[in-house]
Amino acid sequence: HPKIPAPYLRTSTARIALDFILEKGGAAYLPVSLVEPFIANGQLYKVSGVEDWYRPIYLSYRKASTSVEAIKQVEEIVKEIDPLTAYSLQQIGSASSDANH
Repeated sequence: HPKIPAPYLRTSTARIALDFILEKGGAAYLPVSLVEPFIANGQLYKVSGVEDWYRPIYLSYRKASTSVEAIKQVEEIVKEIDPLTAYSLQQIGSASSDANH
């Protein structure tokens, strides 16, 4: 945002950004699951007029992996917590299945 000064902390770790903002103030794009409790108790607020931002999740593994069952469990968890990402996973899975037939 043009009216906000450049940050004096840059991090790719959401928890570090959250702790910094709670202590010093500021703004960041953070996962809803991380900030929900702080929004609920009034320590943080969602900035109005800002679009939600989604980061894709990729599951990449070998078909012959010995961990396929565990990977499928992770995929099911993603479907429960993030339907948009789950839909993307289905589309990618379908495309790779189609390419193999």
